[in-house]
Amino acid sequence: MTTSKTVDEERELVKEFKELAKRTGQIGQLDGISEFIPSMKDQKKNIEDIKAFKNNLDTKVVASTIDTSQFTKLDDELKRLHANIVEIGELSIMSDGDTNKLLTKCDDIVGSSDEHSKILAIATKLSKVENLESVLNSYQNVMFTEMKSILSAMTDTTIITAENIDAKIKERYWSDIDSSYILSVIPNANIWEEKYLARFHKTTSEVSPTITGNPSIMLLFMDLIKDKGRLAMTIGFIFILIFLYIDFRSIKYTAMAIVPLLFGALWMVGLMALFDVKFNYTNFMALPLILGIGIDDAVHILHRYRIEGKNSIPKVMRFTGRAVLLTSITTSVGFGSMAFADHKGLASMGLVLVFGVMSCFLSSVILLPAIISIYEHFSKKGIDLEEA
Repeated sequence: MTTSKTVDEERELVKEFKELAKRTGQIGQLDGISEFIPSMKDQKKNIEDIKAFKNNLDTKVVASTIDTSQFTKLDDELKRLHANIVEIGELSIMSDGDTNKLLTKCDDIVGSSDEHSKILAIATKLSKVENLESVLNSYQNVMFTEMKSILSAMTDTTIITAENIDAKIKERYWSDIDSSYILSVIPNANIWEEKYLARFHKTTSEVSPTITGNPSIMLLFMDLIKDKGRLAMTIGFIFILIFLYIDFRSIKYTAMAIVPLLFGALWMVGLMALFDVKFNYTNFMALPLILGIGIDDAVHILHRYRIEGKNSIPKVMRFTGRAVLLTSITTSVGFGSMAFADHKGLASMGLVLVFGVMSCFLSSVILLPAIISIYEHFSKKGIDLEEA
């Protein structure tokens, strides 16, 4: 959204935004009061055309009596109208999918098949009417009078201004807070895709530097989340390293515990790509949680290994592996319940947490035992548990 102090000022903004829409295709619609108030130049230019139309309308009289010989033409016109509305509905699917309001209205008129068309039903019903001439003439007399009245009301030549426009229209766009008119710039694609959001904000800001609204605020919020999220992850990772070293008193064990976490995070990103789950301002907050939760499995396995000693990996995985499997599953079930939320951000956060927890579990039970086994194989004395 952006604001302007006068209708003419808004009209200039609309012109610039429409040019931007042609160049970029990023703007789908503009909603402002200037769309209801033509320029003074255009209004004065149209007055003569409106007067001429009104004079021509006043001379119109109801057509002569309709006879059955004209019914064939009426039947053809009804079928043509049916076909046109069907085509409009089909074209709307190409642009907006099969859930748009235009298609719904078209289906309401012509039905999902010819048998359900209200227009064709009229044609069928007329073909069965016995006193067809009387029915059509009565309808034409009523319709002509009503249509002439509606068109006559539209020939008012009063100059439209912001002061005399309908109050319900004005209140949609007028802000009493700063005495300005609000212009809404509606995007032409999914605004919550971050790359598109950034482009949309950048291009619209070139027209109006003061542009604001949910997209602008959300972009700022996402930038803050990124910066603070990276800081939180960095601090968290450093403290995890410190606590691991304090716990194990060994650089080797600290490195062994960290490797599954790093690979688990990498696999998590791969799963997100596979299932087309993108990072957003909500699920990004799950990453520090995954750091803290994902390290647990490797810590439990390494502690059990230190107790059991060299060549004990099969025994460790048989008992401790079963325990970390259970804890990973229960944790994933708890977080995974958020995946069924209606809020897309919360749902994606649930999926990211499930991917992260299970990836760290898999890397701990697959990668960590392999690392220990390789180290034992290439170390003549194995891992010196006493010194470690």
